[in-house]
Amino acid sequence: MYPIEFLDLVTNLVLNIQRKSAGIPSLQGVGGIAARRFSY
Repeated sequence: MYPIEFLDLVTNLVLNIQRKSAGIPSLQGVGGIAARRFSY
């Protein structure tokens, strides 16, 4: 089991990524997500 602090850290990371994505136009945001998925 992970400590609550770790879960909070992950949640903050996800929220930060969502905030950055919100600042990007939709098509570029979707393209960036697709590029990240294909790069792995």
